Amino acid sequence: MKKQRRAQDRIQDIFGDILKRVPVAELKLPKTKALALLSSIENMRQSVQQTFAAELSDVLSKMDFDKIANDLATNYTLKVNAEIRLEPKNRKISAKKKK
Repeated sequence: MKKQRRAQDRIQDIFGDILKRVPVAELKLPKTKALALLSSIENMRQSVQQTFAAELSDVLSKMDFDKIANDLATNYTLKVNAEIRLEPKNRKISAKKKK
């Protein structure tokens, strides 16, 4: 239940940002119609959020993470390639030091 709630919170953040961009005030609707439109948008957002969270929760609950981790550990090797270089931020200073 907590995972589903966290997913809903993240989705709400995303949809909240999108809804803030909807220029309802610029539509020049009567106040009652604008409020009804905003209410409808909010209800739709909540419905999409709940549906998405439920579907995601269902998919994740069916996954066997122990089996996946075991498969990764037994059938794959971890190969890491790394390169670390210290380079001067200001090339002019390093050029003067070389002279």
